Amino acid sequence: MSSGGHNKTHGSVESSRRIDIRTFQKAGVLKNSCYYNSSWTRNGRDMGSMKFEHLKGNDFITAMYTFTPNSTGEKENRNDIIMLGYITTGYGERAYFVCPKCGELRTILSFYNGGFNCRVCARLNYQSSQATKWDKTEMYFARIKKILERLKHTDTKDYDVWYVPKPKRMRYYTYERLIKQLHVFQQERNEWFNFTMVKKFGKHFNFERGLRNG
Repeated sequence: MSSGGHNKTHGSVESSRRIDIRTFQKAGVLKNSCYYNSSWTRNGRDMGSMKFEHLKGNDFITAMYTFTPNSTGEKENRNDIIMLGYITTGYGERAYFVCPKCGELRTILSFYNGGFNCRVCARLNYQSSQATKWDKTEMYFARIKKILERLKHTDTKDYDVWYVPKPKRMRYYTYERLIKQLHVFQQERNEWFNFTMVKKFGKHFNFERGLRNG
């Protein structure tokens, strides 16, 4: 029996209704007693909204919303408690959400199947990790091109170039970092492309020749 169902993901973080602790901090929600409204849209279409309440001094926020379970089809008014956790840093304290399911500290929680959970518990992926093999190849090309643009290379489509002179006025530290990133992305792109071709044509596929060996 296949175990694929257990590991199956339910979509992407980006397409889910999610809350980010950094947004709450930026709005000053965690320092005061206040309400905070959050809404979500996808392709210009309304995906819903929620109201959150935080009382000064409390280590939790309350999510207030209306939910309609598929099992009953009837609307329910809900008040869900989302605990907050803090980690001491050199600059003070950094706040996190506590995932209601696993108890881990998380920056982002996603609303899925009637409740807030972290990405792992909701079995959500980031869109970049869901990309097809060709999407991922294009992603590497885009990253290489961006670095070549920063290095002011005349041919930004010269994806295999190994050496690019340092642009004038660019710091050596920045230049060396960009060159290192360039080489890493080139190597990862080659390995990924080779992996997909071997998977498609067999283990005798040769990346340099782009053909199967006889």
